[in-house]
Amino acid sequence: MVAKTEQEQLEDIKHWWEKNGKFVLVVIVLAFSGAIGGKVWRDYQAATEERLSVEYETLLQQVQNGEADQALQLGSRFIEQNSDSGYAVLVALALAKLEVEREQLDNARLRLQWALDQAPDDTLAHVARLRLARVLMAQDQLDQALGLASVAETGEFAHNYAAIKGDIYQRKGDTALARTAYQAALEDGDTSPQLRNLLQMKLDALGGAND
Repeated sequence: MVAKTEQEQLEDIKHWWEKNGKFVLVVIVLAFSGAIGGKVWRDYQAATEERLSVEYETLLQQVQNGEADQALQLGSRFIEQNSDSGYAVLVALALAKLEVEREQLDNARLRLQWALDQAPDDTLAHVARLRLARVLMAQDQLDQALGLASVAETGEFAHNYAAIKGDIYQRKGDTALARTAYQAALEDGDTSPQLRNLLQMKLDALGGAND
């Protein structure tokens, strides 16, 4: 095979470019646009995350300062505008605590149910479920509270579920099941010393552990 001259090679390149050049340019533009677009999107996400964090910290500060009305107003607006954010669930939990302190149990129940439904991970779901069970118990909705506390997967919150089940059984007048639940919570290695002391007091008040 006779080697092509430099001129012939240039002609081949020219013909190839005329045939494929437009496609190559499109690929380059799309790749460049994708890189720029990805950076813009990442920057936007970072800015949004920072804004949500600042607003959440502001809300917590209002709660700590006893500015309940301002916190409820800010928090309600925050949830409405950022309902798909994990921060919205944290805000709902904070507002539910304020509602409980103000003895607005129906409002607290609604906020906790929303937090449970929207929780982005198991940890927040457990926190919302346990607090909701407490509110239901305070409203004498004992069967509903017990249903919430009787989940199969409790993770690191097993002792918390056992403790609240003990309280529910005690309210229902079932002393034997209450003692069993308190014992289970006491035997859990994750139970804190403070909770352990409280559980032991409750168990002693029921006449001690089961035989």
